[in-house]
Amino acid sequence: MKGLASGAQVPHLQHQSQPPPPAIPPKSFAAPTGSGSPPQQTVPQLQPLSQDLGLESKTLEELEEMMTDPRAFEEHLFTLRPIVEAQQLREEASRVNAEAAARTLSLRPDLDTARESLRASQSDFKAALQSYELTCKEYEDAVLVHAPDYLLSRLRAAQSESDELCDSLVSSLLSGEVAVEDFMKRYREARKMYHSRSIRVERAERDPSVLV
Repeated sequence: MKGLASGAQVPHLQHQSQPPPPAIPPKSFAAPTGSGSPPQQTVPQLQPLSQDLGLESKTLEELEEMMTDPRAFEEHLFTLRPIVEAQQLREEASRVNAEAAARTLSLRPDLDTARESLRASQSDFKAALQSYELTCKEYEDAVLVHAPDYLLSRLRAAQSESDELCDSLVSSLLSGEVAVEDFMKRYREARKMYHSRSIRVERAERDPSVLV
């Protein structure tokens, strides 16, 4: 190479060791402080699965048996404390339900007796109500007969009948259906009754108490 004397030694570049880059600090999941830093989360510590399933005390042979034999795994499953407690709660609930059902069935005869007594009472009440309503109607009818308004209406109806009888006698006389002498007798009596009733109607209209 030009510029380099023959036999000149090229100096070797020595590799200088450099310090390794600083390690990236792990993310902190501490609770946020009041320094204004953004909120950070805390990673929950998970328990080993073997502790939840109670496998930490099992030997390798027992674990292999549980993996190959579903019955063995099921038997182990029902020995776990949560499963045992759930089974106990279920049995307790079944026992309470059975006792409640037994108490309900024991009350069935008394309930049937009470139901029959209620039906009999309802039947007696219905009969008594019908008798009461009939008595009330009879009482109202009896009172109505002697009520001033009712008596006055009956007296007015009788007055109208007397007046209509007089008109009918006049029509019979004009048509020749009745003799003059017979007409005069019957007409005199009808008009007498009409005037008597008219006087009673006028007096009752002024003072209804005269009818009582």
